[in-house]
Amino acid sequence: MKAIIIDDEEHCIESIRLLLQKHQPQVDIIAEITNPKDALEIISTKNPDLVFLDIKMPMMTGFELIAKIRNIDFHVIFTTAYDEYAIKAFRVNATDYLLKPVSVEELNDAVKKVEKRIQNGYSSEELNSLIKQMGNKLNAKEAISLPTQQGISFIKVDDIIRCEADGNYTKIVCVNNKYLVCKTLKDLEEILEGNNFHRVHHSHLINLKHIDMYHRGKGGVVTMANGDHVDVSRSRKSAFLDKF
Repeated sequence: MKAIIIDDEEHCIESIRLLLQKHQPQVDIIAEITNPKDALEIISTKNPDLVFLDIKMPMMTGFELIAKIRNIDFHVIFTTAYDEYAIKAFRVNATDYLLKPVSVEELNDAVKKVEKRIQNGYSSEELNSLIKQMGNKLNAKEAISLPTQQGISFIKVDDIIRCEADGNYTKIVCVNNKYLVCKTLKDLEEILEGNNFHRVHHSHLINLKHIDMYHRGKGGVVTMANGDHVDVSRSRKSAFLDKF
């Protein structure tokens, strides 16, 4: 059984590799990938039977990666740390899930489950359904609560146009309001992860749903739907354009 391991943390890849080599020698690791962007081409050329896939990765989540693959003809074992509800949902949807740090027993059970599915036949519709359902449940937020100088503000995520760093505070520009919240921009980036936001500059986080136009340049400038102009840094330009 040919396998690929995808995880942005090398020590996590090494951990799974060592466990497989010792306890599941029939699994042949044909590629180890730390950059999820590289995974798309490697999966299409290597044709794996099994992919160990981390969900929470920079630039592209495991869900986003899988969603970009048109013909899913391999099995997936997700590896990350989500709550008990998510774990149950994964198992009900006929795929599998390993909680980090990965234990020998759970790894053995997951591989055996894949082998059984191979024997019984496989439908990619199950995985596509899972991606749609769980991607929304695990990543998307309808609203967030944030501390401001006046108290706690409840902000609809879809209404946020952009966030701008202001020292240890962050200015949040929404469709009909503005807030100065007691959180750093890095904090906001983590809170809004999975909601179509992207860091285009060390001082700017934008909602991709509210982009009106991108103006070319060394880094470039984004015009938001409300008319605001946001600089894109040269170092972040490539990652930003890859979103489209």
